[in-house]
Amino acid sequence: MSLDLLCRYHNDAVYACSLPSFDQSIPTFDIGSQHFICFIGGDFRPISDGKLARLASDLLAQGACYFVCWGSDSERFHDLIEDMLLGDVARSAEEAIVMNSWHVYSDLSEALLFFLCHASPSSSYTEQSISRVAITLAQEDNSKIIQAFLSQPELYVD
Repeated sequence: MSLDLLCRYHNDAVYACSLPSFDQSIPTFDIGSQHFICFIGGDFRPISDGKLARLASDLLAQGACYFVCWGSDSERFHDLIEDMLLGDVARSAEEAIVMNSWHVYSDLSEALLFFLCHASPSSSYTEQSISRVAITLAQEDNSKIIQAFLSQPELYVD
């Protein structure tokens, strides 16, 4: 899995990668910021809760401060993240403010527009450098669409 810098949108660096298998951990991202907004898209139905929980845990540990979940059964991933955050009493109040949305009924372009234009971290993160990372789950076709969209957002954003 390689993480590719696609563009800069306003002040944010925008990266994308594809996760071809759920049997591996997410490698450490080298994105130049402590926190990031994470778009994660794909078909969540065949992925076990355990693998999704590990994925969420890996992303939270690397600094995900907002999740935009898109695709079939993405609300389940959203709910797993919520459960993890509510059950994690070790986090301070500031660290626990992780935003999360799901977009089962949106098409991919609508979800990507939300990711770029509306997903904004809680105020405890806004003074820090923020990047945006789009991850596609085992869907090569959608990965190409996401990369094309995020490489030239000016074509889609007013």
